[in-house]
Amino acid sequence: MYKTWKGVVGLENLYEVSSTGEIRALRREGSPGRELKPQVNQNTGYVKVNLCVNGVCVSKEIHRLVAGAFIPNKEQKPMVNHKNGVKSGDRADISMLEAPKDKTR
Repeated sequence: MYKTWKGVVGLENLYEVSSTGEIRALRREGSPGRELKPQVNQNTGYVKVNLCVNGVCVSKEIHRLVAGAFIPNKEQKPMVNHKNGVKSGDRADISMLEAPKDKTR
């Protein structure tokens, strides 16, 4: 899969997400910019990163950041699912949006 980068929704001037699931902090005053190190949530199995704005950090699941940037959500489906069932697979091509009722298939 060819890797492309897009801004993280709502934080476009601070972070970018790739179509293959990498997250990077953009260069800004006092920081050279860098790729962020992902962590696996031991309770859920999902991969996450910490995003910080003005000293306040929040943990975000990477598959949700990828979906927000690369998968159009015209129907406003709230859930992101992995087509292959692997929670650590964060690529755009194996992610899909679902409504809660869709997940019962």
